[in-house]
Amino acid sequence: HMLYARFVTRFFHKQGLIDNPEPFKKFLFNGKVIASDGRNFSKTLGNGPDPLEIIAQGYGADALRTYLMFAAPLELGSRWDPQGVPGTHRFLSRLWTLVQEYQESSAKEVSKDAEQQLRVATNKMIRKVTEDVEENRYNTAISSLMATINELYKLKIDNLAKVEVWQESLESVVMCVAPFAPYIADELWHQLGHEDSVHVDHWPQWDDKYLVSDTVTVVVQVNGKVRANIDMPAGSDQEAVETVAKEDQKVAGYLDGQTIKKVIYVQDKILNIVV
Repeated sequence: HMLYARFVTRFFHKQGLIDNPEPFKKFLFNGKVIASDGRNFSKTLGNGPDPLEIIAQGYGADALRTYLMFAAPLELGSRWDPQGVPGTHRFLSRLWTLVQEYQESSAKEVSKDAEQQLRVATNKMIRKVTEDVEENRYNTAISSLMATINELYKLKIDNLAKVEVWQESLESVVMCVAPFAPYIADELWHQLGHEDSVHVDHWPQWDDKYLVSDTVTVVVQVNGKVRANIDMPAGSDQEAVETVAKEDQKVAGYLDGQTIKKVIYVQDKILNIVV
């Protein structure tokens, strides 16, 4: 089909009907899924999994679609994992359960700390999934969604309530899940109170104010080799970071009896001590 598209486009270009002789800005070869033993799937060997059988087992098309996009980077091949579909099914089931629990919850006050954590987790997910989908990094987008569901499960223990912040968070997750699991996403979208389809003109926007962390992890190196990671307030100056780094037991062991020749500091990222 790509050959046909290029042939037709070049014909139109030669006829002066269009300006560009190429129909695509970028072409991405998707990798091949092979059998778990490393052989290619083939009708002769009869070793190919039957999608209908997988769906009939109760996992559904969404779990199969999500697994195929989660198994490996799109451009790389992967081996078929019989436990892959059950794994993505568990992820989608957790999302389903969370929405049901939210629907059954009552309105109550959510702590300011929990609300902040919820907004931070949600906005980080939105940015990550948005950027990954645009770059065809579907596996890491799904990984981010899984991590966010884990965060929401922790927060729901004492803070699940039918309030705006939870509604917005769950709607955002459902919108981000929609490209990978379209059926469950549309159903949950309706359960959350919408009459239209999640697939028509719906995508969440992140707010940068929730992406600014109060603390950062600074990598501490001695002669260019990583020796420790320390958490510091964002924007800390070199003197403060250097003081904390020298008190770290791992770093101190490499500095004991040594003369510090130079210290290189990249704010909020790296402190390199040269001895």
